[in-house]
Amino acid sequence: MARTRSPAYDDQREMILAHAAELFSQRGYPATSMNQLAEACGLSKPTLYHYYRDKYALLVQIAEGHVARLSELVRGIEAEGLPAEPRLHRLIIRFVEEYAGAQHAHRVLTEDVCFLEPEDRAAATALNRALRAAHADGHDLRGATVHVTLEMMCAHGAAVVRGSYRAVVVVDLPFGSYEASPEKAFESAAYLLKQTGAAAVKLEGGRAMAPTVKFLSERGIPVMGHVGLTPQAVNTLGGYGARGRTQAEAAKIIDDGQAIAAAGAFALVIEGVVEPIAIELTRTIDCPTIGIGASAQCDGQVLVAEDMLGLFDRTARFVKKFDDLAGRISAAVETYAADVRSRAFPGAEQIYAPKD
Repeated sequence: MARTRSPAYDDQREMILAHAAELFSQRGYPATSMNQLAEACGLSKPTLYHYYRDKYALLVQIAEGHVARLSELVRGIEAEGLPAEPRLHRLIIRFVEEYAGAQHAHRVLTEDVCFLEPEDRAAATALNRALRAAHADGHDLRGATVHVTLEMMCAHGAAVVRGSYRAVVVVDLPFGSYEASPEKAFESAAYLLKQTGAAAVKLEGGRAMAPTVKFLSERGIPVMGHVGLTPQAVNTLGGYGARGRTQAEAAKIIDDGQAIAAAGAFALVIEGVVEPIAIELTRTIDCPTIGIGASAQCDGQVLVAEDMLGLFDRTARFVKKFDDLAGRISAAVETYAADVRSRAFPGAEQIYAPKD
């Protein structure tokens, strides 16, 4: 007679997976033994092997299971038929909710997937790529600047201004808020400066935007230019590769920068270009140049703070990580969680004792 499966079999497997994910995330997959897992689960080692043949099978199930749950989440939201922006908002909320209860599995997916065999790793990463594609609504996530609105920039710009005292705060004019005409650009820029208290605006584009820069500057709105790799134009540029690799493109970028400077820009951002372009522009224009993936010969440099501080694994080639805040934050959270579980926190110094 065939042996029947216990009604609690699936529940027991899920319990084991949860403990395995927690141990792998805390200790790392290589440093975790089946003995430690059996102890954490309150099971004997033979019983543990009844549910999973080995530690590797657990790793595969955690990685593929986590991505599969997220994929199912995305399919459910897509079935709701929401427009692009509300769908993205809904995805973000549901992802945060999911991660809140699956932080161990997520860490295993990001840190221990390298221990999978090539075939299993390919399956997990393929699911992950499909998930990112759905999340990005068909666009590279780095192209998200195209979707930014003027109201978003007002909110973020005002927050920066509130936290600054002597800095010159420059706020980007978002895509679609300035290209149509100089008059449209003035309306958007004036509104942005009024709402934020910022000192200046930045806009992307070359010679075609020079009349707009001149129009704004003559009416009391300081403008910072931006040439080279311009993220708002990524859909026409065809990607985020370095610009100016051909002689014709290099000449155009230099001409763009010179035109923007001559129109009255008080500074010029030069992004993602081959170095001779940045050197030539810095040499030939009067206003300061600010490089990002350009050259150390620029008058100043800028990086995205989160990239420079090491909060993300995936960064552009031109980023140098000056710290590992992601690692330090993870370590601090792990210490906090350990202190909470052991009841070491809060201690006597963090509680209010009754008065005698």
